Amino acid sequence: MKQFSVFFLLTIFSLLSVAQKRFEVSATGKLGYYFPGTENTPYFSPDNTFSPGLGVSFNYHVLKRTTLSLGLEGVYLKPAMIDHYREPVDVKWHRLDIPFEIRQGIGESFFVAGGATLARQITGYRSGQKIPEYNWQTGIGWMFEKFALSLHYEGGFSKIEKKITLGPNEWATTDIKHREVYLKISYPLSNLRSIAKKQ
Repeated sequence: MKQFSVFFLLTIFSLLSVAQKRFEVSATGKLGYYFPGTENTPYFSPDNTFSPGLGVSFNYHVLKRTTLSLGLEGVYLKPAMIDHYREPVDVKWHRLDIPFEIRQGIGESFFVAGGATLARQITGYRSGQKIPEYNWQTGIGWMFEKFALSLHYEGGFSKIEKKITLGPNEWATTDIKHREVYLKISYPLSNLRSIAKKQ
């Protein structure tokens, strides 16, 4: 029984050691371009705009070239919009994204990726608005030394009715289908710690 317990503990420690080597935390940054699909009139239809973001991703290397990634990203989104009187509307659709992605390496440095994103709007929404939103995404990327650079397209699974605040007791609605392209860069935090220690 004692030998079995020792064997069991050694097995657990070895599995945890392997899991730790396969696990990686990365800092991420992205520059997106938001161009939503809408069937609305020109009024209360958001203009295309840039959507930068910063975040962190938790990566697990299942196989040598296959990685699962779960991220947490803050995205700045403030498209221009006008009302029926052609007056500007203050739109703040900043959001918190939780992307889940499967990345498959091809060759030495090329990879393809795909997955889904839960988008939680954190500003500019009213009660009754559908939160969160669910989007799908796909992309291609390249590994350069320690960091990864990738280009993605993200689209909504369905249209979302967004409510826009116009005043204390006044709002308007617009139907939006999420569409966005973005360039994303990620860098392992373990490498940042190594650089800091050297300095």
